[in-house]
Amino acid sequence: MSEETGANNEAKNEAKNGVELGIKSGDKIKIGIAEKLSFIDWEVYKSNNNLSRDDVIETFRREFPKYKFDGIIASDARQTENKAAIREVAPDAISVDINAIMRGEEIHDIDVLVAYGGDDWSKICIPYFHDKIVLLANSDTETSLGGMLYFDRDSLIDKLPKIREGDFDVEHWTKIAAELNGRELRNAMSEYYFRAGPLMTRFLIRSNGKEEDIRCTSFLVASGIGSEYGSYYYGITKPLVSLKDGVPFAECDPSFPRESREVRSVVETPHPDMTKYSLLNLAIKEGHELRVDYWSKKAGWISADGAETYDLPQRGRMTFRVSDEPLRVIRP
Repeated sequence: MSEETGANNEAKNEAKNGVELGIKSGDKIKIGIAEKLSFIDWEVYKSNNNLSRDDVIETFRREFPKYKFDGIIASDARQTENKAAIREVAPDAISVDINAIMRGEEIHDIDVLVAYGGDDWSKICIPYFHDKIVLLANSDTETSLGGMLYFDRDSLIDKLPKIREGDFDVEHWTKIAAELNGRELRNAMSEYYFRAGPLMTRFLIRSNGKEEDIRCTSFLVASGIGSEYGSYYYGITKPLVSLKDGVPFAECDPSFPRESREVRSVVETPHPDMTKYSLLNLAIKEGHELRVDYWSKKAGWISADGAETYDLPQRGRMTFRVSDEPLRVIRP
């Protein structure tokens, strides 16, 4: 490599690092890997290593003789092999114990977090490293859909050395900012979902100068990543948009881009004439706000990404908007 070429590459990396990490070219990028524990590993972990992997398998075969445990064992073997291969290519990566962090232990000082598991595992990891660059990878493609994950084992192995050198690009996924009775909740990566059990309830919805009292069973606010095929938002919204806009159901696609600076809401209602409401499905653009007053006679709950749940009191007031802080995600 010529000195000129080397200087150009260094300048390229410095530009990426300077923008996304705030460090100079040549500085070591600290990578942390948060590995989802397999079913068997989790049981060993819960026992504080008092049980071996063989103990776990023997116990479950004995206590649940009719359960087909072979699939779990096969998945565990694949995940164990995949993790070993990744550690081999990135031996200096910091091992991030998310379960310990959830118990209050110190959060690691890293530049890039690799969440290695599935969609739900990524949602659990990201709140603790929301200000870091993240890479989302699937640890077992045979059992996990991983709809929002760009990487599997092989592509992750190829990418890790490039990340260490600063050779990567990121996307900026929109997150959802929320408040409950004036208290800030954590930003949601994909969705906020709330309801009050199986009964009908009431929400007073205000957006863009309009107001509507809606009777429904639940309410959801989604980001672009939370709107894609297979998501709860997609399932609720598709028939609604098809009915409202007259689009054939098979052709209807209610999803929107991951980097779009908007969030969208949808009301789940069994009302026979859904078209009587005008605010069932809204787009809240950056700089605007959605306000929802909860008018049920009983308390409910609201969850962020299905990973963290808050009590929703009677007469609770919620507000939602585009977060000022996007999620920086490494792309292939």
